[in-house]
Amino acid sequence: MTNSPMVSGFHEVPVFDQEALIKALRADQAGQTTFPEFLSATWEAGVISYELIFQKEKSLI
Repeated sequence: MTNSPMVSGFHEVPVFDQEALIKALRADQAGQTTFPEFLSATWEAGVISYELIFQKEKSLI
């Protein structure tokens, strides 16, 4: 299943807002938003790209 794009056509990129980004990150970390809601909040905070870094965790058992 694929989701629809967050935006389509031409849009102005929102100005970067650090406080809004921190608010979005904290809400996500607290489990208060879904992933699409998080992405929308980061877009509204002016984030236009990001990089995911996956790390394999080592088991102590």
